[in-house]
Amino acid sequence: MLWLRGQSINEYLAGRDPVSGTVYYVMLGVFAVMPVFVGRR
Repeated sequence: MLWLRGQSINEYLAGRDPVSGTVYYVMLGVFAVMPVFVGRR
């Protein structure tokens, strides 16, 4: 969807707030690996 806005991935990442952007990416990672941990039960 970034190409619709005319942004590259680097421009998108640079435009995010450093603190909330970091938390956002950490939470994306947590949600990405959550099915792995739930599936091992």
